Amino acid sequence: MVAEENRADGGGTRALMKRVVLMLLAAHSWGAPQMIRLDIDQASRIAVSQCDEAMRCTESPMSASTRSVGRALLYDDLPWATRETAIVEVNAPAGVAVSLPGTRIAPNADRYALMPSSRSVGGIVVVGRFVERRIVIGDAHLDVALLDGEPPADIDVIEAWLADAAGHLKSVYGAFPAARVQVVVVPVAGRAEFGASREAVPFGRVLRAGGPAVQFFVDQRSTLAQLKDDWTATHEFSHLLLPYVRRSDSWMSEGFASYYQNVLRARAGAYDETTAWQKLLEGFERGRREQYEESLTESIRLRGPNFLMRLYWSGAAIALLADVELRSRQTSLDAVLGRLNACCLQSGQSYSAKALSRQLDTLGGDGIFEALRVRWANANSFPDIDTTLRDLGVVWRDGVVRFDDSARAAVLRRAIMAG
Repeated sequence: MVAEENRADGGGTRALMKRVVLMLLAAHSWGAPQMIRLDIDQASRIAVSQCDEAMRCTESPMSASTRSVGRALLYDDLPWATRETAIVEVNAPAGVAVSLPGTRIAPNADRYALMPSSRSVGGIVVVGRFVERRIVIGDAHLDVALLDGEPPADIDVIEAWLADAAGHLKSVYGAFPAARVQVVVVPVAGRAEFGASREAVPFGRVLRAGGPAVQFFVDQRSTLAQLKDDWTATHEFSHLLLPYVRRSDSWMSEGFASYYQNVLRARAGAYDETTAWQKLLEGFERGRREQYEESLTESIRLRGPNFLMRLYWSGAAIALLADVELRSRQTSLDAVLGRLNACCLQSGQSYSAKALSRQLDTLGGDGIFEALRVRWANANSFPDIDTTLRDLGVVWRDGVVRFDDSARAAVLRRAIMAG
C-alpha cells in the first residue's frame, strides 16, 4: 500500500517515509541522515545528487570507479564520497536492476536506509541487467545479484548453495546474524586473473559500507555438490558474527571466521567430527610453522614471514581457547556472540580488537577475551593450544587426528561440534 501511495502522492509519502526512517536511524543512534538521489540511465550509468530535506538536489561528483561484468556495471564502492548515514532514492528505467547494501525502506519502494561504516571498508553497487533472487533465512534474507557469465550460471544451483551455507549460521544462536545482506555473485570461469583454477569459489569478501554485503567469485561450471564442498561461503558469512574489526587487528575477524567455518560445517553435517578437527589442526600447523621474531600485531603491520597463515590461525586458536574456557564455565562462544548480536551488532560500529574483547567480556566473557588478546596478540609465538587439545582428547600424531574419549574435557570437544 505504501508503494502505491508513493506513485500517487510522492510528496506526502516522501514525508511519511522520511519520518519512519528518521525514527529508525534514531533508534540505532546513527544521527541525521544524508539525502542522496541516484539517477540511472539505460546504459547503467549513475548520476549522484546530494539533496536537502525537501529533496531539492544538486548533482555531485561520483566517487567510485566501474567495470563491466556481463550486462551490468559493477561500482567498486558506494558512488558517493561520505560514510554518513544516508537515505538513498533510486530512479532507474524499466528493465535496469540495482543492487545496493542497506535496508529497503518499504517493499517495492526504491528507497534505502544505509548505516554509517568505517572509512576503511568498501561497499558495492551493481546496476544493469542481471538475475535477482531473494533467499529467506528465518527472519533474515539475502538479496542476491547473479551477474552474467559464459557459460551462464544456474540460479537455482547458486540459490541452493547460498541458502545451505547461510543456514549454517543458525546453529550459533538460532538466527542469522544480519537482518538483510546484499550478495553479489560474479562468475569467473575463463577469466585470466583466476588462471586455470577449478576451485568452485576461488575468492569471497565481506563489505560493510552502508550495510553488510558479501561478494563471491564463483566458477559457474561447478555443480551444487562442488559448491557445497567449498568452505568459502561458510567462512564469509561467519564474518557477520562480528562487527568490522580494524585491519591491524585482522587476526580476530579472520581467526574467528576460520574457527567457525569448520565448527559450523561439522554441525551442519558437511564434515564429520574427525574432518573438522583435522582441518583445524592442519590450519594451526600452518600458522605455527615459523619461529617468529615479532608479535602477532607487529607481524600483521610489517607483513612479516608467514603473516597471513599466522593471523588466520592464531586468531582461530584464540577463538578455540576462548570457547573451551567459556564452556568450562557453563557458557560458550556461541552464547556470548548471541548477546553481541542482541546489543550491538546492527549499529555499524567498527572496533579494535581491544575494544571488542572488552565488549565481549561485558557480555559474559568474564575477562577471558581481553586476557587472551593481551597474552597472544603481543606474543612472538603461536598461541599455546597443546594443553587444551590434550584436555579435549584431540590427539595429533603424524598429521592424523584421533580422539581420546577418556580425556577430562572430551564432553566439551563433542559439544563444540554438535552445537
